[in-house]
Amino acid sequence: MDIVSTLVPIALTFAVFEAMALVVFWFILKTLGGDKIRPKPLESVKGLLERLALLTGLVLQFPQVLIFFGALKIGTRLSSETSDEGSNYFIIGNLTSVLFAFATYATLINVTHKLV
Repeated sequence: MDIVSTLVPIALTFAVFEAMALVVFWFILKTLGGDKIRPKPLESVKGLLERLALLTGLVLQFPQVLIFFGALKIGTRLSSETSDEGSNYFIIGNLTSVLFAFATYATLINVTHKLV
């Protein structure tokens, strides 16, 4: 199996789930924050990179990436003060990101049957 035939289904699956994630995060933001929370454009890029890092760790069978993700999020959260709406968005957003990474990984396993 060559590298292209391995990476293409991963990239396509990731792209589809990222498109779904954009819709879900927009809905969460509107539901929880309304006009009170203003996401920065960099936040979407950070979220995409976080999910890519989680998916990469899962595909490469490094479940410790979940511990790293949790520690990173806690560490960055300790230094910031936000409103209740911001805190709710932070928690729900991070759980949603992890669930999207899991769903992408589960889909990849079912589609390729060769990752694990």
